[in-house]
Amino acid sequence: MKFENINVQKAIDNAKKALSQDKGMSSATKAVMELILVIISILIQKLNINSSNSSKPPSQDPNRLKKKKFKQYDFILIANLNGIALEYNKLYLQVEDNTITYQCLSQDNTIIQGSISPTDLPEGTKFPKSDTLSELVKIRKVILQITEQRGDTEALKKPGGQSGRTGVTLSPVNNPDEIENILVDRTQLPEGKQYINKGYTAKQVVNINISRHIIEYRAEVLVDDLGNVYEAEFPKNITRNIQYGSSVKARVTFSSVYQLIPYKRVQEQLVNEYNIPISIGSIYNFNKEASNKLLQLGFDTVVKNALSNSDIAHADETGINVDGTKIWLHNLSNEKLTWLEPHKSRGIKAMNDIGIISKFTGTLCHDHWKSYFTYKTLSDPLI
Repeated sequence: MKFENINVQKAIDNAKKALSQDKGMSSATKAVMELILVIISILIQKLNINSSNSSKPPSQDPNRLKKKKFKQYDFILIANLNGIALEYNKLYLQVEDNTITYQCLSQDNTIIQGSISPTDLPEGTKFPKSDTLSELVKIRKVILQITEQRGDTEALKKPGGQSGRTGVTLSPVNNPDEIENILVDRTQLPEGKQYINKGYTAKQVVNINISRHIIEYRAEVLVDDLGNVYEAEFPKNITRNIQYGSSVKARVTFSSVYQLIPYKRVQEQLVNEYNIPISIGSIYNFNKEASNKLLQLGFDTVVKNALSNSDIAHADETGINVDGTKIWLHNLSNEKLTWLEPHKSRGIKAMNDIGIISKFTGTLCHDHWKSYFTYKTLSDPLI
């Protein structure tokens, strides 16, 4: 533990050692000093100096073990590999007696050494003619493939999609929305021949058609010979001369809640792309309407029960500002579901009020915030 370049734990240990060796100090004074040291240790814990204290975010913890970032290996040609200081992400090479000897560092700073002979090279690959770096670079890919297969170096990721990924490929559709026929220019064909139409070759282009779609409902009006008027009833959800339809409400709510786009930008999108004027108040009302309908359907109970019964879930909390007051936004999620709920408290009271973690018995992943240790889960927390 260090605080402003002071090794706090070392200072405490030295103080304890001095107390034990001081024979002239009275027992009462020694007891007081030991109590002071205990109080200091507790205060240090509260100040989050200890890296095991969960209330300090990992990004701000100077004592946490940071994983080294991997980049492509640099080749370093060395005349003698013995006793050199190795650096991470570098492959040190020595060419001697028709053999390439290499050294490198693993992520845990273990020195790895191996050798490559002409027989190790793939068929058709020529062994370097000279011990120059330029000759080694010519077979760079081959050297890294060999060391990677041996587990001595890490795999290099090429730009683009990685091996084993789930790809997304466009496939032609059977019912295109629009067909544009391309005819052969007859004026460019050789004269004096007969040509028969044998069909076509098709290629498709996927586009997005962004447009406003307005439906006008016209309720029929009848008048009998006595002057009585009879008018057809509009659907119950149509109450105004012009109003926003369900597709507009769905788009606005999706953009605002799921895509996390600010109200002002959602408003600009509808005006610019769809030519639909809308107020920020309407966007807020659509979100509130969707929320109320979900509550009426018991959505909160369904999600909380599903998360409580998950085998694995992730929990976290972060401070947010609501009307100038700091409160805490609590999150619990698994692969498919996420529950976010604001609360004035950060700790146990909020977690009990929300009622998910208190019922959770699976494996809970969190950042070591002390309140999580109150609940019994199947495994230790993960960072």
